[in-house]
Amino acid sequence: MDAWQKKLFGLVFCRADVKFQMDIEEQREKIVGFLDSGKYKMAELWIKKILAENSKDVNFHYLLAEVLYRQKAFFRANEELNFIRMHLYNQFNQEGGFLIEQLQGLCLRECGESEKASECFKRSSMFAKNLQDKTRMYSSYLFMSNYFENLSEEELSNRHKAYGDFFEGVQQYEHVRRNKKKIRIGYISPDFREHVVVYFMYALLSKYDKNRFEVFCYAKCREDPISEQLKSLVDSWTNIEKMIDDDVAGLLYRDEIDILVELAGHSADNSLFALAKKPAPIQICGIGYFNTTGLPAVDYFLTDAYCDPVGKNDELFTEKLLRLPHSHFCYTPPDTALAYDCNKSIRENVVFGSFNNFSKITDEVLLTWLRILKKVPSSKLLLKNPRRDKKKEVEDIRGRALAVGFCEEQLDLRDASLPYLNEYADMDIALDTFPYPGGGTTCEALFMGCPLVTLAGRRHGARFGYSILRNIGLEELAADSVESYIEIAVALAGDRDLLSYLQKNLRSIMQKSYLMNGEIYVREVEAAYEKIWQDWLENK
Repeated sequence: MDAWQKKLFGLVFCRADVKFQMDIEEQREKIVGFLDSGKYKMAELWIKKILAENSKDVNFHYLLAEVLYRQKAFFRANEELNFIRMHLYNQFNQEGGFLIEQLQGLCLRECGESEKASECFKRSSMFAKNLQDKTRMYSSYLFMSNYFENLSEEELSNRHKAYGDFFEGVQQYEHVRRNKKKIRIGYISPDFREHVVVYFMYALLSKYDKNRFEVFCYAKCREDPISEQLKSLVDSWTNIEKMIDDDVAGLLYRDEIDILVELAGHSADNSLFALAKKPAPIQICGIGYFNTTGLPAVDYFLTDAYCDPVGKNDELFTEKLLRLPHSHFCYTPPDTALAYDCNKSIRENVVFGSFNNFSKITDEVLLTWLRILKKVPSSKLLLKNPRRDKKKEVEDIRGRALAVGFCEEQLDLRDASLPYLNEYADMDIALDTFPYPGGGTTCEALFMGCPLVTLAGRRHGARFGYSILRNIGLEELAADSVESYIEIAVALAGDRDLLSYLQKNLRSIMQKSYLMNGEIYVREVEAAYEKIWQDWLENK
């Protein structure tokens, strides 16, 4: 049993019926056995049998929701949790409240209810007894907040800045000057595996100057063949998946890391808790997250002059902005992308499309795309679900698209599949989502010969697409308003010569650009590292 399962079978809710509790201990053990062996249907049947005898036992109503969640029956699980809220609220204790809010947040996130999910995560953070659970749930709250259309940059920033309040008074490591020939760089991430983050930071591990730097990697994940490949590139590799945060901080300190780069931010399985103890004298976040951490122990946020122009957005960050002159990441496509030819013939009827997570496709985005299709006769919209474990999402997005005015014949909606890169051949123009644009999918679409139209917002995370296009010399495809976004997409669809040229040449344009020039990128990053290290030494 994992820690979460153990909590389920402790008495985490208040009980009034002690006799019933004693009567069901054997049943409890049976359910544990079913869960341990993955027999969720059997567990569900057994729980329902118990609830038939005592319909007001909050522990087993919660457990039923958990079992439904594990079977990916997210809507049913959410309904069960709503029942608990309506009828059994008086049986909550603090830990019960934490578990219910956490599970309902997870369910609502999978149901596409981002705002409701975020509020559940926030309440779960308030219920949590220990600091790690509080900060973990608050990170989930912050991550979901990036999806909201009507949340101002200042409010989003303030939510992030409040994260630092959790760590007031936390004891930090002290650092002294060390005489070393090389600067020791530490990279810590849950995504040192088959994950899009690898495509953005592979150059940092494969092209660094070994005469000036040592690179240490800390992998907070289950390793795979990609992990093995990365491991062969660097000076040191440690898997920290099973380590607690305090021990991770101690390890980083003992390894005498000079500059620690955390690549997850408020994404799942981040290491911000360890960074709060300041195990390295200089700490940086970036690449894998698109907003400030709000953590005072993080000194810098890695960005570029296009995501965060000089003099703009500084006040939205608790970190100093470490701006690179070109792109703050370097795209290295997977070998599978190189296997596909991106040349394709121009179609009579234009197909727009997006392979972004459906959670990024808000109703405002759908309405904007519908306006584009209405201006381009006989055009279609191709949407492909990138998540293989979320098959119901295709029907959900279909219902939402029809509700805002799409006709069935305008839609080509596809389930997740492997391989899938060949399906970019069915798309003429990629449409970016907003205010949460694509990153890996943007680079992927362009590399596969699909020009992309993006909407550049103000904050860092809303300008990813603009930075990518600017770095490959196609900033004309970046809009500064919804109206401009529509105009650019319609104009591109009508210019068949330009569309044909871009489809045939985008890959070579990218390969010759700053976005994919690993040598220039890594030298720029290393120059930034050396500068901030020298600044620290001079001020120590």
